Amino acid sequence: MPNDPRCAAGQFTPAGVPEDDADMFELAPVSLWLEDFSAVREQFQRWREAGVTNLRTHLAQDPARIIECASRIRVVKVNRHTLLLFGANDTDHLVQNLERVFRDDMLTTHVEELEQLWSGKPHFVSQTVNYTFGGKRFDVLLKAVIMPGHERTWSRMLVTIEDIIELETMRRKAAESELYARGLLFEHSPVSLWVEDFGFVKALLDDVRERGIVDFRTFTSVHPEFVERCMQEIMCST
Repeated sequence: MPNDPRCAAGQFTPAGVPEDDADMFELAPVSLWLEDFSAVREQFQRWREAGVTNLRTHLAQDPARIIECASRIRVVKVNRHTLLLFGANDTDHLVQNLERVFRDDMLTTHVEELEQLWSGKPHFVSQTVNYTFGGKRFDVLLKAVIMPGHERTWSRMLVTIEDIIELETMRRKAAESELYARGLLFEHSPVSLWVEDFGFVKALLDDVRERGIVDFRTFTSVHPEFVERCMQEIMCST
């Protein structure tokens, strides 16, 4: 890139981002990351040559492989919103402390991201969690796409991280409210409510049908013990 005449003309920034786009990258109201996944791609190639066909199984056999892949991702550039979101002073400060923001349960969803790339997709999407420098855990929607012209190397991946903690909080509260409402309705119903298991009774009825009996009323009048057996099963399940 240093020898590219477009750099000399000021058409491109040193990070390889068009000059006009560089301002949009820096001022975007969402967390943007420009990352280099080429070392991840090279690791994938080595595993394929070694006979690995199922990445998910391969990673599950040794979780250290997940960390190995994550450590091979190189951060090229982040924007201003990213620094504010994580509480970092600058890009170097963030890069040198990535283990503080990308950790714990994030590694589980990282498998999903790697699996999407392994399967040949030029992008991936996942819902995961990150941590600020202050230790605050928050839910994020992570999206990434291989930049045009880098499909063979994965040397430039544009990643967006969207803070969805408010949406997740609302979803959890809605789910909790629904469960509470269902429990309240059942507990305070003005009529008697019972939850019973009729599974075994159904099995008994299916057996009667399989024996070719179609007149159930006549059958039960001849075999009242059948009705008693059904009632016993219902009582036992209550």
